[in-house]
Formats: sequence, structure tokens, C-alpha cells
Amino acid sequence: MILENIDAIIKYQDANIKREKIMEEYYNDETIKKTTEIQKERKELESIMSQCKALITASNENANPLDEQTLNDLKEDIYSLEEVDLNKCEDLDLVEHNIKEIEKLEAQIKDYLTMINSANEEKKRNYKRFDEAKKRYVELDRLYQGEDGLKNKALAKKKETGSRLDEAQKEISEAGQALSPEMKTLYDEIKEKNISANPTKKRSILAKVFVPVLDGYCFCNMTLEQSELSKLNTEGYVKCSKCGRIVYKK
Repeated sequence: MILENIDAIIKYQDANIKREKIMEEYYNDETIKKTTEIQKERKELESIMSQCKALITASNENANPLDEQTLNDLKEDIYSLEEVDLNKCEDLDLVEHNIKEIEKLEAQIKDYLTMINSANEEKKRNYKRFDEAKKRYVELDRLYQGEDGLKNKALAKKKETGSRLDEAQKEISEAGQALSPEMKTLYDEIKEKNISANPTKKRSILAKVFVPVLDGYCFCNMTLEQSELSKLNTEGYVKCSKCGRIVYKK
């Protein structure tokens, strides 16, 4: 069955390879690569600005009112304790208690001031980080959206590629009409399996599923085993045990 339809299979395969090459050309285009990089960086900057806004808002909501009131309360407590003239006080326990309380309150004030200063510094860092991200975002937007920017070039490339893909898909559909559903499924399954297993390789190469034997080698450069060569000689085709391609004799 395979050898009887090999010409139709190869035509269907060539149409698939053509489509994959069009996509590879599109993604390797400098305008598209640059546009993709810009869009990726813009998303990262949007995330940074959103994080900074949230941190600044949280800082504004949680820091100043409570901290200022707490500091004022602590200061009032110190003033109340200091009103006692310790030099004239005969109650030594009270003197010692007040001194310890004042030291404790002063330490708390110091801790609160440290906390407030730290929060303010963090807020400044977030403002600065936000401003830097916004400035870079505006630069990228100008580069992408400007009159001589990438947006129009990218849209033109996308439109052109879309037309070419439509033509290639039409060829695939027409070529597929000469194949049985089982044969189309066989090709598509092997192709998708190879693409999934080799995400870094060119899809146009992985779309080459039906391949002629070359001096005992498969297209994947693996030497066919003796049992595979025997089946190839007997039936005219064999499935490569390494890559799953269908190897056939011309």
C-alpha cells in the first residue's frame, strides 16, 4: 500500500515541508525576532511596574499613620515618666522602675524609627524601579509604534506570511485528497511525534517522514539493523527503530 502511493505521499509530505519552511522563515525574520523580543520585554516591564505599584500602595496604607501615632504615644509615656523628679524621689524602686521604663521606651522608639526609615527606603527603591521600568517601556513603545517603527513592518510580514500559508495549506489539502485517511494519519502522527520529541530541531526537517534508504542508512543517519534491511528488501519499506520514519526503497 505504501509503495503504491509513494508519489502521492511524497507530494503530501513536500506540501507539509513547504508550510514548515514558511513558518521558519517567518520566525527567523529580523523584524519578527525584534518584535518578539520587544513584546517579551514589554510584558516583563508591565509586571515590574505592577509589582512596584502594589508595594508602594501597601507601604502607604500600612506605614505612616499607625507608626506616627505609636511614636507619639511612646513619647508621651516618656514625658510622663520624666515629670517625676528622680533626684528628689525617695522611692528607689520607683526611680529604678522609671529609668528602666524610659530606656525601654527609647529602645522601642529607636526600633520604630528604624522600621519607618527602612519602609521609606524600600518605597524609594520601588519608585526608582518603577520610573526606570516606565522609561524603558516608553522607549520600547516608541520603537515599536513609531512611524518608522517595527509594528507596521511586522504586520506587513505577518500578512504576507499568512497569504503564503494559505496557499501551502491549500496544497496540503489537495495532496491529502489522494491519500487514504489511514495514510494521512500515519504521516501526521509520525511528524507530530518527532516534533514533540525534538523541540529544538527544524520542523521542516522533522516533517520529512517518508525517506528513501541511503546505503543502508535512514535519514536520521542511523544504520538500519539487519532485520530492518531484510524487511526493507522483502516489503520495500520499514519503520526506523530510532526516529520512527518510514524508510522505503526507490
